Amino acid sequence: MPDHVEHPDRFDGQLRGAVVDGAGGPVVYALTGEIDAYVADALEDRLRRVAAEHGEVIDLDLAEVAYCDSSGLRVFIKLSNELAARGGRLRFVRPSPAVLRLVDLTNTAAILGLPPGTREEP
Repeated sequence: MPDHVEHPDRFDGQLRGAVVDGAGGPVVYALTGEIDAYVADALEDRLRRVAAEHGEVIDLDLAEVAYCDSSGLRVFIKLSNELAARGGRLRFVRPSPAVLRLVDLTNTAAILGLPPGTREEP
């Protein structure tokens, strides 16, 4: 997580998040840690608030996500569809190897704003 974040969000479990940028473009929300069933509902609520506060275009910086399971993926797909229905979007930026592995296994790259052929590095 960048050093300039003053008040990161802390979720139950091993997850932190924060708005790290949004001036002059889409809001960037960075996540650090593990995304699983214990944090999925709280993360979904927080991302909805981020959209309400900063606009319906959200870039998720996932470079520091060590683990993401299907409950996290469900949150991202659900929010991606909701934002798209209102003219917005949810896009993954800098996905970690753990996130890329899940996206690759589930064939959800296009839904989550990743370019075609995005794959985990060997």
